[in-house]
Amino acid sequence: MRGTSLQKSSLEIRGEVLVHGFNANCVRTFEDTLSSRKARQGLMYCDRGKNLIVNAGSNLISQLCTGASTAYFTYCAVGSGTNAVLATDASLQSELGRVAVTSAYAVTNTAHFDTFFSTSQGNGTWNETGIFNASSSGVMGSRKLLGSSFAKSSSNTATVSWTWTLTPT
Repeated sequence: MRGTSLQKSSLEIRGEVLVHGFNANCVRTFEDTLSSRKARQGLMYCDRGKNLIVNAGSNLISQLCTGASTAYFTYCAVGSGTNAVLATDASLQSELGRVAVTSAYAVTNTAHFDTFFSTSQGNGTWNETGIFNASSSGVMGSRKLLGSSFAKSSSNTATVSWTWTLTPT
């Protein structure tokens, strides 16, 4: 057909994770993290960087888009593993704890998953984090290796904030 051009479309998903560790004397609850004053005073660890949407996560995202699954991402896990992140990863190398996502919401083309770890959750040396669709096992959507270790203990709290941005390319 003359004068007709084919439209090509693709979608890129970029992920980023922000991990904050807080002194529990300043930040005891998720609501405390929303207070910029308390969060600033209690901040003792910060790591920000890209994460990899793994193969199983990409597959589940396509199933969610078509209604073939309703098991969306509702849990965040942390671990002490140090292996490099691979697209074939299906779990953390050495999981320390997993908690329900505290707040999940979408703004324009970005999905946000914020998780709060209390003084009793996920204690140990954090080197990795992942997002899952179940309280145990389940499908891992994404994994990140932290830039430096975080010593999570009963004297501190933490948040793990995931963002997935979908961009037409």
